[in-house]
Amino acid sequence: VGDYLSTPYSSDFDFASGTDFTIDFWMRTSDATPSVPKAIINTTYYGSYGGFAIFLQPEGKIQFSSSNGGSGPWHKVETPNGSISSDIWHHIAVVRYGTSLKIYIDGVEEGSGTNNDSITKNISLCIGYDLNRSERAYYGWLNEVRISKGIARWTSNFTLETTSYSYQVPVISNANNSNTVLLLHGDNAIDGSTIFIDSAIGGGHTITKHGDVQIDRAVSKFNGGSILFDGTGDYLSASDHEDWNFGTGDFTIEGWFRFSDKTSQQTLIGQRDEGVSQTDFWYFRKEADDKFNFAAKTSDVVIANYTMTAAPTINNNIWYHIALIRSGTSLYMFLDGTSLELTEDTAISTNSMPDSPNDLFIGCDLDNGGSPVKNFIGWMDEVRISKGIARWTSEFTPNSGPYGESSSSSSLSSSSSLSSSSLSSSSSLIP
Repeated sequence: VGDYLSTPYSSDFDFASGTDFTIDFWMRTSDATPSVPKAIINTTYYGSYGGFAIFLQPEGKIQFSSSNGGSGPWHKVETPNGSISSDIWHHIAVVRYGTSLKIYIDGVEEGSGTNNDSITKNISLCIGYDLNRSERAYYGWLNEVRISKGIARWTSNFTLETTSYSYQVPVISNANNSNTVLLLHGDNAIDGSTIFIDSAIGGGHTITKHGDVQIDRAVSKFNGGSILFDGTGDYLSASDHEDWNFGTGDFTIEGWFRFSDKTSQQTLIGQRDEGVSQTDFWYFRKEADDKFNFAAKTSDVVIANYTMTAAPTINNNIWYHIALIRSGTSLYMFLDGTSLELTEDTAISTNSMPDSPNDLFIGCDLDNGGSPVKNFIGWMDEVRISKGIARWTSEFTPNSGPYGESSSSSSLSSSSSLSSSSLSSSSSLIP
């Protein structure tokens, strides 16, 4: 009685309309048909709208509820009566994919509906309790409680995990903060998916796919997925935006790249569209000789042009962390954290980067007819653009996990007699 876990409000637990998410856990209760609903996990407060809640209902069923922002009504998806049994471990998964929301029990779809709510509530996340409704405290055990944002881990029936979930803590503090204006994880539960989400706190841009670019679950650097470009017209784009106008400020452009055919010129990222503007653009590419090149024009005047002095060793089917960085009047390139010697054809000095009208292109340039050229061939993961910050100016160790907020591993404080301050793979919430 009165035992629960909580963590302060975080935007981690807000889900914008259209954002995929997965909430899953193992549960066991000695009373699968309680007299009142029992709160398993929620960000709601009785008497007001907003947030989400997962309840064990008196009929022995699981219910997910949410509302659109702070407005009603509640939108609910439920499983059939009697879908939960007493004194048995059940795996529960609530998954939103696009506007579809499904509830899986032990890997089998038991409830479905539509949900496009913008789910937000400035309130603590509670596990095992409903704030302001103490009679709804959950009585039972919980294990492997996980919230995943930006990914629908399952969209059809699945086989349950037989081991504890593993996780990686980002090694760079505030790796996703207000300076991050683009962040593509390349993760999606569906192999071949063409949905790409910008997870940047400072961005949130709409990403448009072209050609056959898709998620590849067979190859990844982190989290079981990456973005596959086959070299025949595949690329991603985001509309021209002030986020790509770096001016004279610092910036960092980086990602993990794996070439499947490195023999040609291949643009990693840039704003070069000869059909829109040939006078204001920039690009960062790998040349056919494996040297990296960065160039920029403003009003048809070259304001920066750097090429590696010597070609590095680049092999097919190997992941490389590649970074382009401006710090003040200096420009740097790094390969796997090692600084590369550059030849300056035109130094960036105090020059302002072009305010290009072109879209941002990932994986190509566009020629005068709007066709993709200098296509990237291979995979990308953790593509990130940071504005107003030079993340490195000396040699470094690249990230060993996916980028995320420094608060992504939210600490859980215990209430009442709970002695554990967090849930781990070997701990349970015990009444």
